[in-house]
Parts: sequence; structure tokens; C-alpha cells
Amino acid sequence: MNYDKYDVTVDQSLKLPFKNQADIGMTYHRNAAQSLLMNNGSSVHQDLWSVFGEDKWEMAERWMLMASGRVDRHPLTPIQFSPRASLLYTPVPEHVFRVSAGRSFRDPTLLENYIDTNLVGVTGDPSIPFVNNHFFGSRTLSPETEESVEVSHTGRFRRLKTNVTGFYYQVKNLIYPVPTFDPVAFDFITPVENINDPLFAVGGEIGVEVMATSFLNYFANYSYQDL
Repeated sequence: MNYDKYDVTVDQSLKLPFKNQADIGMTYHRNAAQSLLMNNGSSVHQDLWSVFGEDKWEMAERWMLMASGRVDRHPLTPIQFSPRASLLYTPVPEHVFRVSAGRSFRDPTLLENYIDTNLVGVTGDPSIPFVNNHFFGSRTLSPETEESVEVSHTGRFRRLKTNVTGFYYQVKNLIYPVPTFDPVAFDFITPVENINDPLFAVGGEIGVEVMATSFLNYFANYSYQDL
């Protein structure tokens, strides 16, 4: 398999009135591949374009708002918009409270769009020693999407630094191979499809760091996630 990837990024930082700091830019990605597993050995490619912007606004003495957005174009899927925002409150320099929310996505890969191959497996049954599995992708896949919310607090108590974070997210349109068995032909058909079964998760993380001496730190953290 031959695989090539090209990336170009152009960005610009801007200082705006009312204590705003902005970044804008655009990216171009080209993924190209040639393999006997995809499109009958013919070369395939994706041209991916995006424009993005981010603004950091010191809206008050102890408050900061960070907002960003990105628009992506994939040749085989609708245009995607990914917004994200974070609100930070700093009552004193040693403590920061943050609330974040956003939406992200994952476009289908070249393999998920173009794979088309037959895999042969051994059954262990002498009467039918082999079974065929036709594995093929789809050019009508939708992107996977994720919506998330996160709340955190970071604090410093002299030599002790703590971090507490809680989060919730859901993922939709999972891209996954879905096998179907044909009892007549005694083989499998496995298309790559979007699964209409959202994934939900909730969890959090607690971290502690202790500065024992000028050259020695202790740290520990614990994370939990329920799917």
C-alpha cells in the first residue's frame, strides 16, 4: 500500500479592540493512497479544506471568554461546522473555574470509503473448510459527531496543586463494519456503515501535585468514565 499526505496551514493573529485576541486561518490536507484493498487497485484521494477562527476576550477583570469555530469540507460529506466555547472565572490568581462546551466530528477515512476486498477465514469444519467475507466501504457515510460539556477547577494551595474535572459527551453516527451472514452462500457480507446507536459517557478526573522540594514533586490522579 502506498500512502501520501500533504498539509498546508496559513494563520494570522490579530489584536482587536476591547481586549480581544483573535486567530484566523485555513488549512488544506490531501490524502492519497493506492492499494489492492481499495477501489480495485486504482489510486484514490481526498482533498480536505477548512477555515477556522478563535477569539480570546477578557470581558471583565476576572472573566475570560474563549470561542472558536471551524468549517470543514470533505468531498463525500456535507460541510461541517465545529463550534467550541470556554468561560473562565479567576476569583484569585490561585484558582480558575472553567466551563466548556463544543461539537466535533470525524470524517470517514479513505479506507472506510473505498475498501473493497474478500477475506478468507478458516472454519475448522472439514466439510466447509473456508468461509468468505466480502468487506467493502461506502461513499455515502456521514461523519461521526461528538457533543461535549466539561466543568473544571484548578487550584493552588502553596505547595499543593489540585485539578478536578467533570465531563459528559455523546457520539453519534459511529462508523463501523457491520457483518451479515448469508446461510445459503455460507459467507459474510460486511459493509462499513453508520450505526444509529449513540454512545453516551459521563466521568471525571481528580489530580493532585505536591512540590516536596525545589527538585522533587509528587503527583497522583484518578479518572473514571461510565459508558
